[in-house]
Amino acid sequence: WVITVDWTEEYHKYVAYFTGGPYSAQVDTPNGYENWNVGEQRDIVWDVSIGADSTTTVYIYLDRNGGNDGYPEYLGARLAKLGNSFTWTVTTPYSTHCRVKVVAEDVAGNSAWDVSNKDFIISDSGNNNPVIDSHIQCKYPQEECLNCIQYGEEITIEILAHDPDGDSIFYEWWCPIPFGGHFSNGQKTMTTAQNYVTYIAPTKGKDEQKQYFRDLIHVTVIDVRGGQNWAEGDPELHDPGYTCICGDANGSGVIELGDIITLQNYLFLGYPASTIASPIERADPNNNCKIDLGDIVTLLNYLFKGYPIETIECCWFPPE
Repeated sequence: WVITVDWTEEYHKYVAYFTGGPYSAQVDTPNGYENWNVGEQRDIVWDVSIGADSTTTVYIYLDRNGGNDGYPEYLGARLAKLGNSFTWTVTTPYSTHCRVKVVAEDVAGNSAWDVSNKDFIISDSGNNNPVIDSHIQCKYPQEECLNCIQYGEEITIEILAHDPDGDSIFYEWWCPIPFGGHFSNGQKTMTTAQNYVTYIAPTKGKDEQKQYFRDLIHVTVIDVRGGQNWAEGDPELHDPGYTCICGDANGSGVIELGDIITLQNYLFLGYPASTIASPIERADPNNNCKIDLGDIVTLLNYLFKGYPIETIECCWFPPE
């Protein structure tokens, strides 16, 4: 140890203290994903090794931009020997990217510091669940969603969602059917911060003897404070030789006037649903997940008014 001696002229006395400490500092709380509401009293907790120096003081700072602004807000200080926490009354502005920094320093200028490992949230009270804005769908519908999916095919699927509180959200994808598809990580479950995943349809084996088969895909959207919402879809899988064209209501293999007649017979003349070629989703080219006059209008626009093929998109992933 080295003892440093200062002569303080004003008080005519010597001040002696040990150098070489503090040795370490660690933020325990908040350390990521906590939600603190404005007006609450919250304890900022740390772990500091102060060595032999009882003069060590812990200074607390806050950054509401993930640490990128240099921790500009000074919250307070406490002698380390008096405890390892500081009670702070949470203030505005709100942010989902807050981090705390603690700096332990003795009178000799020796210091140690640490910051929160992950962002935490400062918000108003309450937490709204994420909002689902779409059914599960292909990320590139013009390319991939005009036909239902072949056994063994890989497609990019997505769900659109947002959080009304502005919280960060992540997605848990799940293929629950035992012989169903899986995702790009080779598993039937996948958690990602992105709103899309690569879905790999199962190959046709002993469990998939039919020409077509419905898989099941489930996604749970979760915010960082635990609020959640979910959606399911059941994509149609089929053999390469099986006709599965969006808009092909009569099953002829092409989109034609006969498809419009099939829909008219079903909607207005009382023909049974069995007159629509399976799967029935092919008769929903306006993609509202029901068969109605809008589907006829969509086909008329495509066949006779030159509307592009991108205007035809069937609901292969119907929502709950």
